[in-house]
Amino acid sequence: MNPMKIIGFWLALVLLMDSFTSVSFGGQSNPKEASAVVQLLRSGKVQRLEIIYYPEKIQTRARLTPDMLENQYRYKLIVNDAQSSAVGQDVIAAIEADSLTASDQQADFRWGCSFYDSRGERLTSLYFDAFGKIAMVDTVLMTSSGRVVKCLQRICAGFRK
Repeated sequence: MNPMKIIGFWLALVLLMDSFTSVSFGGQSNPKEASAVVQLLRSGKVQRLEIIYYPEKIQTRARLTPDMLENQYRYKLIVNDAQSSAVGQDVIAAIEADSLTASDQQADFRWGCSFYDSRGERLTSLYFDAFGKIAMVDTVLMTSSGRVVKCLQRICAGFRK
């Protein structure tokens, strides 16, 4: 087999795979995880939304992982009946409008959003760095346009003073 053909084949395969990693919750190309999250948020199953925040002004020795954020947050806002509340609708709309792209970039997560059903079981979680540029959707790292964090900052403005 010709080595140039093999290299060309692998290069084409890599480029093809890379084209599937771009995500736009707004409706263009969605990977399974992203479209499943949006479908879940619009399904009517979401009963409660929890927003957690660890202020970026507070320095830590190491980056906050999602687990560390869950255990060390400073502020928590719980929204019951999230599907019909203005806050819940704003967060869901921001998630749908955000543009996410798969990434392997690690971050210092300062914001978290978790969605729960009527039995109190967690449906999905999203985490963001202080600027909203790096996200984790459940366990998948992504870059973000920052729309969700801007929405969370507006909702939680009193925490940030």
